[in-house]
Amino acid sequence: MLLGICLGGCETVGERMQAKFGPAPSRTETYAADTVRAYEAAKEVVTQLGFRVVRGRAAQGRLDAVSSIRTDDHFRGSRQLELKARFEKTLDGGTAVRLAITELIEDDTTKSSGMGVATPLKDGAVYQIFFRSLREALGETEKN
Repeated sequence: MLLGICLGGCETVGERMQAKFGPAPSRTETYAADTVRAYEAAKEVVTQLGFRVVRGRAAQGRLDAVSSIRTDDHFRGSRQLELKARFEKTLDGGTAVRLAITELIEDDTTKSSGMGVATPLKDGAVYQIFFRSLREALGETEKN
């Protein structure tokens, strides 16, 4: 019985470790546009949302961007969003856009300068805004 409790506890710890240190969960939506057109529209959307593109090209099927750094009232902590979009051609000639957003947090720069924590963004509103804006930029109707 003790072995069962230990093994059951290990699985829970493993799941927590994977959630904390594994890749950020992503969300995917598909569009009728080809990958180049979807990439160019996404690049415009992230810029309009206040992100700065740091790497990626349509031919690579990737777009990485970061938001501006926001500090707290006393300039001790900071937060920044990192956005990673991947573009894959679908069988029907459209594009699947996979989006993962990570929040980079440094709570107290006076104690640990340069040491922050990256956590997957749990706020679904940013994902929804990105996908809705991309759909509008591509001239596509909302999916139900």
